[in-house]
Amino acid sequence: MSTREEIRTGRRVRNGRVQVLVPADEPEKLTDTWRTPAWLVVELELRAGRSFDLDAAATAENSVAPFHIDRARDALNERPWSCYGPASVMGGRLSLGRTAIFCNPPFSKLGAFVRRCIDEVLLDGHTIALITLADISTAYWRLLERPPDGVDIERVRIRGRWSCDPPPGVSVSQPTRPMAAWILRPEVVPPKRARVKLAELDR
Repeated sequence: MSTREEIRTGRRVRNGRVQVLVPADEPEKLTDTWRTPAWLVVELELRAGRSFDLDAAATAENSVAPFHIDRARDALNERPWSCYGPASVMGGRLSLGRTAIFCNPPFSKLGAFVRRCIDEVLLDGHTIALITLADISTAYWRLLERPPDGVDIERVRIRGRWSCDPPPGVSVSQPTRPMAAWILRPEVVPPKRARVKLAELDR
């Protein structure tokens, strides 16, 4: 079973045994519904160089972009995220490298979303603003610090500790878990220089 198939189904096979990663009928956790503060959205749009076209993990109520992918449509499925953006209205896909995507994923699935964000950059050349927990002991943190070739990742330096806004009915007096914000974009590759043979210079 491929990694993408494992992400999609929430299951993997190890030593002949099926392991459940994320049950399909798992109820939405309260920690998965916190909102990104407006000041940070504005800052990340400036870093991305444009307004966001798509929110990859949101509801109609808290999306920061005109288009969004909600829990029912599942951003971890096999469909490219560009299928959910403006071009999806016309039945097509967005042009390569023209999409700015925001992603504040459910913290219960951070690792899977980090890997998917990197795949989306490699696949379609998107620029993605990503919110994660600042946990340097995790595999996803190591992946963000050392991304694969083709992906440029910038950690947005924010002074002090901050947090997302809690959902309705939850009151928090101060940030309880350190957070991090990232900008993922395609790596810049300079064009190859044309090689001129010495014999051609003598002509």
